[in-house]
Amino acid sequence: RRAFEVFSDFEDWDICLVIVTPQSMTDVSEISREISRFAVFSGRPVVSCLMGGHSVKTGTKLLKREGLPVYDDPFRAVKVIKKCTY
Repeated sequence: RRAFEVFSDFEDWDICLVIVTPQSMTDVSEISREISRFAVFSGRPVVSCLMGGHSVKTGTKLLKREGLPVYDDPFRAVKVIKKCTY
């Protein structure tokens, strides 16, 4: 949440790529809800990369349900972003 608050202070950006590499104490569902809130708040494209296989399944479902793009590989996420921004 704090990272999104700081990022919100910047005006000069077109798209946000959020990469999550969860640790044992990471609440992926809560992070996914924050990503969704930030996407709505910012009104700009937000792309997520949730790395961690089965451990991020709930967060991935949440983001997809909200209509947000989510990938499990940062290279694929960047490749998609590149195609959409030209």
